[in-house]
Amino acid sequence: MTDEIENLILEHLRMIRGDVQKLKADAAEMMSRLGSIEGHLAIMQGGLARTFQRIDSQDERLSRIEQRLNLVDA
Repeated sequence: MTDEIENLILEHLRMIRGDVQKLKADAAEMMSRLGSIEGHLAIMQGGLARTFQRIDSQDERLSRIEQRLNLVDA
């Protein structure tokens, strides 16, 4: 009887070990994918910052043009 119980316990422990290994692999994959997402987000933020800089530059140029053509009150 005890041999059967020990075998049953060992079988369950092996199954648990397998499940834990799968969870570790899944977590490693998710961390890798999260790192990739963070990298893409950083690139997008940089692009957005450059876009705002260009808009600000265009706004300054437009203001100067308006002033030269006397389209706005000085």
